Amino acid sequence: MILYILALNHIFTIKTKMKMSDKFEVINIPDYLNVRETPTSSTNLNIIGRLNNGDIVEGFPSDIDSDKWGRFKRETDGGTMVGYIAKRFLKKLTSLPKKRSSDTLSEVHMTENLSHIDRDNKLGRAFPIGEKDRPKRKKTSNATKIESLHKIVDWLDVEKSARYGPESTKTFCNIYAYDYAYLAGVFVPRVWWMSTSISKLMQSKIRGGKNESVDISYGQTIFEMNANNIHIWFEEFGDLFGWTRYFDVTEFQNEVNKGKVGIITARQMDVNRSGHIVPVVPENDTHKAQRDPNGKVLFPLQSQAGRTNRKYFTDVNHAKWWTMKNYIDFGFWLHD
Repeated sequence: MILYILALNHIFTIKTKMKMSDKFEVINIPDYLNVRETPTSSTNLNIIGRLNNGDIVEGFPSDIDSDKWGRFKRETDGGTMVGYIAKRFLKKLTSLPKKRSSDTLSEVHMTENLSHIDRDNKLGRAFPIGEKDRPKRKKTSNATKIESLHKIVDWLDVEKSARYGPESTKTFCNIYAYDYAYLAGVFVPRVWWMSTSISKLMQSKIRGGKNESVDISYGQTIFEMNANNIHIWFEEFGDLFGWTRYFDVTEFQNEVNKGKVGIITARQMDVNRSGHIVPVVPENDTHKAQRDPNGKVLFPLQSQAGRTNRKYFTDVNHAKWWTMKNYIDFGFWLHD
């Protein structure tokens, strides 16, 4: 802690002597980008802060000549941070991104339509998929909705796409479910408002006055959602965004079969572990749910990312996963 305070005092003292120059955007980092007191990653004792994809920093002209490191400033609601950053994670901006904000409790996404956020990119998973040829759900009829939902599943290609590939300690069910819902035109949160942001956005209901505006800023007003968070979100906010909870899996699958969007969520008993979230897909001539002779659904038709990625599955060893004892709660959620 003493080293941290001394480092901050040092860099804040000298930063005022230098003129600011170009602006840069943080890109293509898997988790976070360290800001350091000195331009070296050989030790973690020099870390003074962290940045996320989409953050904007300013560079000092006399300190950005190195091929590997540059000295930059980042303005936040909590103050100003100055330190060294690995330049390979920065993109020089010719103009500042348009600042986004909201004055209602609305859908929130990281920057949309970024073409490099694609199925082959393992980075930027907090951003919505941005490939130009991405399919979307067509709503002209039940038949077109069903067909387009299957095109989305086939296009996302969860079993082969690097974006959803499991890692040693991570799986990406939330990323896959978010992408599926996003292309289907319904909202499942990948990022969501922090509690302080929600309080500001709800001022009109509390005081009867005008809503306060809140800027969309990662780590400042919004945070990333894991599967546990998403299950709780469905319970607290799902109905505000058009979601209806079902309790009968047969009714649920039958409604999905009309081209509606179905999601199953489950919350882990262990809060230190993530839960699970899985899209339920309409049946068609090729892919079917498992039913008994009377038509009752035993296992719905699902598509998932997880420890094992499955484009379609109904097999008994996995298809009723939400009843496992490690899940404290689960829900079936439907959106038109």
